[in-house]
Amino acid sequence: MSEVERFYEDKVVFITGGTGFIGKVLLEKLLRCTEVSKVYLLIREKKGISPKDRLEQLFTSKLFDTLKTVKNAAMDKVAAMTGDIDKPQLGLSSGDQDRVLNEVEVILHCAATVRFDEDLSRALTMNVGAVSSIISLCKSMLRLRSFVHVSTAYCHCQREHIEEASYTPPTPPRKALSLLDSLDTKVLDDKNFTKMIIGDRPNTYTYTKAIAEDLIMSECEDLPVSIVRPSIVVSTWKEPVPGWVDNLNGPTGLFLIAGIGVMRTAVIHEDLLVDSVPVDTCANLIIAAGWKTDKDYRSNQMNSNVSPIRIYNQISGNTVPINWGEIYSLAEKHLYANPLEGMVWYPGGTFKHSITVNRLHELVLHELPAHVTDLVCRLFGRQPFAVRLCDKMHRGMRSLEYFTTHQWSWENNNTESLARTMEKKDRDTFYFMLDGLEWNTFIEEYIKGTRAYVLKQSPTTLAACRRKLTVFWILDNLLKFGCLFVIVKLLLALFVPHISIL
Repeated sequence: MSEVERFYEDKVVFITGGTGFIGKVLLEKLLRCTEVSKVYLLIREKKGISPKDRLEQLFTSKLFDTLKTVKNAAMDKVAAMTGDIDKPQLGLSSGDQDRVLNEVEVILHCAATVRFDEDLSRALTMNVGAVSSIISLCKSMLRLRSFVHVSTAYCHCQREHIEEASYTPPTPPRKALSLLDSLDTKVLDDKNFTKMIIGDRPNTYTYTKAIAEDLIMSECEDLPVSIVRPSIVVSTWKEPVPGWVDNLNGPTGLFLIAGIGVMRTAVIHEDLLVDSVPVDTCANLIIAAGWKTDKDYRSNQMNSNVSPIRIYNQISGNTVPINWGEIYSLAEKHLYANPLEGMVWYPGGTFKHSITVNRLHELVLHELPAHVTDLVCRLFGRQPFAVRLCDKMHRGMRSLEYFTTHQWSWENNNTESLARTMEKKDRDTFYFMLDGLEWNTFIEEYIKGTRAYVLKQSPTTLAACRRKLTVFWILDNLLKFGCLFVIVKLLLALFVPHISIL
């Protein structure tokens, strides 16, 4: 048994965010590759569905098919704990609090609101308040061996170069949390007030994640804690299946709106590097960090010169760099090979550097077709939808523009050092370094995974989608030729009126 496996053997683990993207992959990996004794998942009631029923639904995901084949009984080790990160003490009952305090040995905190446009009050409550609650629990836990907090590589995005170090937060944590008590929610969530509070941060997500990190650094000095900072988390690379993804966040959403032919223009600097990491590598780093945190903490008790809190930047740019232009070209190629159902036009478009130029293109290529579509819907007595979807797409693109027009670099010495300290079996099992990742193959599986796991589209529809793609290609080129013909004719009429091309 390897060191990491030995650490997790017979451990009781508490996971927040276990029903989220990272949390699901983390849970599956722990159950399949370690012999944990028990896993408690913090799960809230949602849309009238109880935490217990949501746990059962969780295991119906295709993500767990491999686990069911090789280690089906492991799922019996998982229990739902009713709670919510937007409530004090995570909304845990007194009985569940006792279980955490007396039984849990490892906490893996993945839960957060990742919405860029989240209201400031909710972002503070969920991303900072929840961390405060966990710290409070940790300080009273009898068996705590390791606490791993999942942050983001972009929490200090006001800096161009980001080390594996703590930085001064935009607002002191306790002062930030006091805003929830001292100000009415309507005031706190007012757009102008929020903008004034977050300052040079692009959104409430990065603002609150930076504050949460400082809360940990300032109040967990005597606890076995580490921080994992992944960049943009995308589909699985290797396990349990390549290309698994379950949401439309980040590049996945871009693949969708580009793939159905809706997005024709966007503000993206194609020469800038985009940094993303596969979700299975992120889950593996969290697991490895849990082991290393315990090891470092025990070492620190004997040597006070060793920092007890390590930060791990998980990035791809230092190993397998790729820019926005390259990733879009690869995505476009594989979207043509694996076209999506629901196409409304031939996929394609261009990136702009200028917001003004992009806005003009949006008016012509997005909003005009949307208004025409809605007009046709009204004429035929159908409910209009296109303008609403167009507005939603534009809001989403606006929230990404900061990240598609800026460049960052990161240091990842701690992450590399962690990999070097692991024995070969652990490096192979809990891989998180990206050596060997080949973007062309990865994007191909990512596109297929988006089609299969997010959009629930069957491979049997590919033939029909390819025929539809061909029709749209013909129509797209006819339209372009027609527009070019009209432009040439107008120019000739204006400047060379005696020449006719009819």
